Amino acid sequence: MFRARESRQSITEALGGSTDMNLTTLINGVYPYLEFAWVCNPSTTAAQSITANTITTLTVDTKIVDTGNFGSIASNQITLAAGTYYFKANVPLAGSVYAILSIFGLYNVTLGAWVTRKQNVTSNYSIPIQNEIDGQLTIVSTTIFELRAISSYNSAIGKSYLNQSDITLSAVGADQRTTLKLWKLA
Repeated sequence: MFRARESRQSITEALGGSTDMNLTTLINGVYPYLEFAWVCNPSTTAAQSITANTITTLTVDTKIVDTGNFGSIASNQITLAAGTYYFKANVPLAGSVYAILSIFGLYNVTLGAWVTRKQNVTSNYSIPIQNEIDGQLTIVSTTIFELRAISSYNSAIGKSYLNQSDITLSAVGADQRTTLKLWKLA
């Protein structure tokens, strides 16, 4: 049995309170998808270093997919077209000491403000810990973003800090490290 009120309520919740969405997208349930990442050869590429107590823009150099042509990448900056997006990002971070405090987040360069950030504690310097963030954002015009991190001690992204052993981040490929995934909701 179809219940309009419940269906509209769940759609509204999915859109963060907005029902401004393309009807075809709504019916098909398929949202335009974007993915950006740091792609490299794990055997020959050194880890990205983060100096203690220094905000660092993370390496993101490749557009993996963009089903609606809503974004671009240049100089570790992701440019997105206006709209509402749900996003997920992750980065493997290993510290130079047993326990480090790190903050990983999405930064709006255009506005000069954090979209979101999350504090993590890495408890083993020999194994990179996945730092993850997710959320929703709405932008009214073309906007530039960066993934940024800060750590309480020297840290590395992509390899174990001490022995530089390889790690992998995504099922997309053994050579993908820092990753930002977005679904365009409206």
